[in-house]
Amino acid sequence: MLPSQGRGWGFDSPPPLQLIMSQLNSSLQQKINYSADISSFVFDKPSAFSFEPGQFLQWTLPHQNPDDRGINRYFTISASPTENFLMLTTRFSQNGSTFKKTLQNLQPNQTITINNLEGNFTLPQDQNQPCVFLAGGIGITPFRSMIKYLIDKNEKRTITLLYSAKSTQDFVFKDLFSEAQAKINLKVVYVVAEDAPVDWPCRSGLIDFKLIQEEVSQYLQNLFYISGPKSMVGSFTKMLTDNGVDASKIKHDFFPGYN
Repeated sequence: MLPSQGRGWGFDSPPPLQLIMSQLNSSLQQKINYSADISSFVFDKPSAFSFEPGQFLQWTLPHQNPDDRGINRYFTISASPTENFLMLTTRFSQNGSTFKKTLQNLQPNQTITINNLEGNFTLPQDQNQPCVFLAGGIGITPFRSMIKYLIDKNEKRTITLLYSAKSTQDFVFKDLFSEAQAKINLKVVYVVAEDAPVDWPCRSGLIDFKLIQEEVSQYLQNLFYISGPKSMVGSFTKMLTDNGVDASKIKHDFFPGYN
């Protein structure tokens, strides 16, 4: 069975792939706002730093009077190893932690510390292995890293991205996914909880097993990657195993909240 990976504020057990590295400082280059509460933070990439698409880091941001959540968070690197920068992408809540408020107010050239590269939520070595990427909301971040990597490497794989969100405003990286559709034959299915707009190719409702059967050819042959809130990851895993998908064909990445 492939072990689960938690991307957040603690683990039930140590992750299977872990690289302890020296702390490195990284300076903010740019902030990109996608909506009122979703942003990317682009940092410079320290020399000789390398990682695999889908892995995550511990990010440390000292600040005055931190709350009980502290000064550390784990975030997926939403940039690809082929890019000359690091990037984290996150959603902000109205009553966010002191860490998130400090991150939100970070100015260009101010630094954040990175450490503890971890994670096995990475592409299969077998390029012929078909995959399904199931993303809920901000759980899209590891898939952004993987898909950008495949574009830059001109590596075509059989991948179906099923991307769900509460509203169309919550979908990010759409231009990149359109590029991937044209260049590496990525199949993208957007699923929105509200009524889908008539002028945009999007399905309404929730991702259920019927939708997977309709959109994924020979689904039992696929390797499933699930990324999103912990409750979503759990329910999707049960749905897949209840319908014949072997647990060894499912990989998980979850986050516990937006604070």
